[in-house]
Amino acid sequence: MAVNVLVVTTSSAVAETIHGSLNGTGPFRIHVVNNKASAVVKADEQACSVAILDLDLGAGAVSDIGRALRTISLSIKLIVLCQDETPPALDEIRPWVLLRKPLQLRELIHTLDKPAPAEAPLETEENSDMPWLQDVSKAAQYLTRLTLESSAQAALITHKNSLWAYAGGLSQNAGLEIAQTVSRNWDGQKSSDLLRFIRLESTKAEHMLYATRLAPDLILALVFDAETPFSTIRSQ
Repeated sequence: MAVNVLVVTTSSAVAETIHGSLNGTGPFRIHVVNNKASAVVKADEQACSVAILDLDLGAGAVSDIGRALRTISLSIKLIVLCQDETPPALDEIRPWVLLRKPLQLRELIHTLDKPAPAEAPLETEENSDMPWLQDVSKAAQYLTRLTLESSAQAALITHKNSLWAYAGGLSQNAGLEIAQTVSRNWDGQKSSDLLRFIRLESTKAEHMLYATRLAPDLILALVFDAETPFSTIRSQ
C-alpha cells in the first residue's frame, strides 16, 4: 500500500531532494505544496498519513499548518524539518518528529518508517470521570457522538487555546475558526460558560457558540444553527 507523504516547503531544493531520494524507494508517494491552503486540500485528497513541514516557513506557519492538518487527520504523523538550530517547542502540534538538514536518505526513510510518537494524555485535575480525554482519537470519537446525539453542527476541544480534537459536519477550516473564536472570547477569570452568536467566514453564516470549561486549559465548544433556542443549547 502506498504511503502518501505531504511535503510543505517553499524551497525547490528541499522538494527535489525528498522527491528524488524517495522516488522509486519503497511505498512512498510524495506530494509537494508550499502553503497552508494547498496542504489542507492535498492532505484531504490524497489521505496523507505523513507530513514533512519545513521550519524555514517560520515557526508560526509550521504550527498553523500542523494544526490544520490535524483537523484533516488526527493521526497524521508530523515531521519538522530544520537545520542544526534548536527548534521551537511547537507544543500546540505535538507529537512531532525532528528531521535535520541536510537530508540523508537513510535517516529520511528511518524517520518515515518509524511509528508516530504517542501523544501524552492531557494533564488535568478533573478527567478521572472523562477517560476519553486520555487519547485524542477517543476524544474525537466522543465529540462525534455529541454531534450525533444533539443538534450541534460541530464539537471541539481546545487545549491551551489551540484546537486539540474536532468532529462535526462543518469544514475543517470552520473547526479552526471556531477554536480561534473561543480563544479570543473566553475569559479565563470567569466561571460561567460562553454563549454568543458568531459569524464564520468559512460558512458565510451565523451560528450559536456554546463553550464550557472541562478542566484548566481545556474548553469544550459546541456550535449550533443560529436559530437554535437557548434552552435547547443549554440542556444539550
